Amino acid sequence: MWQCSSKVQQRSVHQGQDQNARMPVATFQLACRLALVLLLVSITTLALSPPGPDGGEPAFGWDKADHLLAFAALALCLRLAWWQLSVTAAGAALLAYGSLIECLQTLVPGRQGSVADICADALGVALGMLLLPLARKLIPLR
Repeated sequence: MWQCSSKVQQRSVHQGQDQNARMPVATFQLACRLALVLLLVSITTLALSPPGPDGGEPAFGWDKADHLLAFAALALCLRLAWWQLSVTAAGAALLAYGSLIECLQTLVPGRQGSVADICADALGVALGMLLLPLARKLIPLR
């Protein structure tokens, strides 16, 4: 009997430690919402600024990779910040945002909109959505 109760105590102690190491869901969602806002502001600023003297070299050496990674990060943050939002709604919102950026780039000197960029955005959104289950498993939440 004593061994059984000590195992229960050990298990509850370990579970208590796990609970302390985990982040509250509300705190995590707030952090994701802030990250989403920072990403949106950064991406919009970069996309709608005139290119620099070097012609606006892509960060990863290929413009489409920048789009893919940026929209994968946006998709992850959006779905982690608002879990109840459907994949369809999140994807549509992000593609509308990407399309708006491409339209607005036609108004910026030295920039031009591109359907290929929207396709890269769509692939990034898909990648972010595919990584979502893995992210949810890896993030310790209460």
